[in-house]
Amino acid sequence: MDKRKVVLAVGLGVAALLTVQTITASNMGFKLNYELVAAGTKGSLTGRQLVALPDNRQSGMNNAKAWIDDIGLAATQRLERYKITTDTYEFYSGRTLASGQVNFALTPGEGYRVRMNTTTNYIVVGSDNPATPYSLFKTGDSGSLSGRNMFAYNYHQTAINAKALIDEIGLANVQRIERYKTTTDTYDFYSGRTLASGQVNFTLTPGEAYRIRMNTTVAFTPSHY
Repeated sequence: MDKRKVVLAVGLGVAALLTVQTITASNMGFKLNYELVAAGTKGSLTGRQLVALPDNRQSGMNNAKAWIDDIGLAATQRLERYKITTDTYEFYSGRTLASGQVNFALTPGEGYRVRMNTTTNYIVVGSDNPATPYSLFKTGDSGSLSGRNMFAYNYHQTAINAKALIDEIGLANVQRIERYKTTTDTYDFYSGRTLASGQVNFTLTPGEAYRIRMNTTVAFTPSHY
């Protein structure tokens, strides 16, 4: 995978191991070099991408303002949070003239959409909590309009692809899992059903978020290394 180099350190900082593609324990801290791409970089159509942060982020990074400052205000056009009640996004840009923006809180298990002005190698530091359940809502529960949820893939999760994740959550519970395609601003999908034409069993990548549409509301605790 060309998007990640992961440093893992037992107990958040001791005896660091530089590795590519391999995450080996649940009590580790992570340092991820993740490329956020602007429009035109690697074929990106608009500079949008879906991003997953670890459950426990670096100290003080608790809201959109802190995050955009960490990435770099000039490099970042806006951060967006998915609203399950309307299937739309609220946003934060850090610019005083951006009407309607919301400095939203960052929540474990929730993925976000980031739009970049400049391609940036962003260093993500933190750890995941293996005991944290993530609520995935079906249509109607918690006001969900369509049962879509923006899921932040755990950095230490064992599911390596869409099939493994849908099997772990439960095939009957999940309608489909979707991966954002930066080249077209559309989605690949995987449903696990043999009659679902065009589905792709795509690989899951730490640092990337996915959209999951649910048939059943589930409190999901991922299996982990």
